[in-house]
Amino acid sequence: MKKILTTLGAASILALTCTPASAVYNATIQGTLEWVEQHAGNDAGAGAGTIRFRLTNQPTVNCGGWNYFAITTAVDDQVRKNMLAMLLAAKTSGAPVMVAYDSAGTGCTGYGDVIVYYLRIV
Repeated sequence: MKKILTTLGAASILALTCTPASAVYNATIQGTLEWVEQHAGNDAGAGAGTIRFRLTNQPTVNCGGWNYFAITTAVDDQVRKNMLAMLLAAKTSGAPVMVAYDSAGTGCTGYGDVIVYYLRIV
């Protein structure tokens, strides 16, 4: 596990540029993952390939929905895969993660989740 975290540490910050024009990254939070999920697309909520997760100390952002963090399919496939690997490594090891997001509620998905700008395994 240490090798996985060390390998991921070299590329631990992955910026996402697929966010609304009015949204800005203006906050970070560090916490432990409560859960991670990947959508298959056969549900009424998040689209296929969307990764959602929640921290044990999840911030409240006025997105009008579930208020989980989301990495959507607007993000490049490889970047999304890398971020999922980071989340799974952090969940497996118990390592905290830092998440950058828009605390004003303008960086939200259409179904009310908070868009992730970058992740860092701490």
